[in-house]
Amino acid sequence: MKKFLALALILFAVILVAYLVNYELKKVKTPCGRVRTHRYFNYKRQDIAELASRYKSVAKELHEFDDASAQCQKAAEQGNASAQNDLGYMFAYGQGGVAKDEARAIVWYRKAAEQGYAPAQYQLGFIYGNGRLMFSNNRIVEEDQVQSLAWIRKAADQGDADALASLGYMYLHGKGGLAKDTAQGIALIDKAGDQGNTRALRDLARMYDHGTDGVIQDKAQAAERLRRAAEQGDVYAQTSLGERYSNGEGVPQDKAQAIAWYRKAANQYHPDAQFRLAEMYEKGDGVIQCKFWAARLYCGSVGKGGAVHEREAIVALERMGYSAGSCSWL
Repeated sequence: MKKFLALALILFAVILVAYLVNYELKKVKTPCGRVRTHRYFNYKRQDIAELASRYKSVAKELHEFDDASAQCQKAAEQGNASAQNDLGYMFAYGQGGVAKDEARAIVWYRKAAEQGYAPAQYQLGFIYGNGRLMFSNNRIVEEDQVQSLAWIRKAADQGDADALASLGYMYLHGKGGLAKDTAQGIALIDKAGDQGNTRALRDLARMYDHGTDGVIQDKAQAAERLRRAAEQGDVYAQTSLGERYSNGEGVPQDKAQAIAWYRKAANQYHPDAQFRLAEMYEKGDGVIQCKFWAARLYCGSVGKGGAVHEREAIVALERMGYSAGSCSWL
């Protein structure tokens, strides 16, 4: 009897361990076999616990927010350039518990810029170049391309990525009194990309794609800029690069590379990438056909408030015997 109980306990322990291991790995049975669930479809228990912890701290953070803005103003008044720049932003957009005041925003940006703070120098350069604050339509100063160039160049000389890109555009278009210099413009935008400005790399890719802004059309050069942006985690570049590998545009056609780049963007919840990857799973294009995974990925484009392929995704789901409502359990 004792031996029987001991064996029963051992068997129970083995079953329990197997269950826990299976649960922890988050594996599910699908029509395509037993596979590890994609990260963007399931949360682990510790992720949920972390989210709960964050929500518990929200009230405290909101309580401390006004105090933080007051501390920022105090530091700015004491001459801290970073705080002055932050205070300029607060006044520019009415953030941090202060009333929106664009004139005061410029005052604080200038204080920081005159201390050599590159982000503030770039902001002033933008303001004088456009006569307004970024994301605003209010004309608050007269455009002054000379001042704009001077401030942007100061920031660019310190390696500010936004300023480098802006200076590059100025060379491409001959603004601020600069003579047009396509090679110099491209070099500066490339340098901005190396400093983390992936949008600048995507803009340059667009120029190479269409042969605009004085840039000679070159699909291979466009793909190279997208690759550099994609390697820095830019989801738009990752998706676009996936399309190029899928179609052989500017790069040799390579379905495996296309899937790899689509997946990187899909893992960041990019609906266009999820849609493209879903198409490949549905058709078995470069990957083992799996309509179940295709349906789960199509759901990434459904109910996302203006996702480009939402209607096409719904049609695809219906074609495979699902519906938009299926996304709640897929």
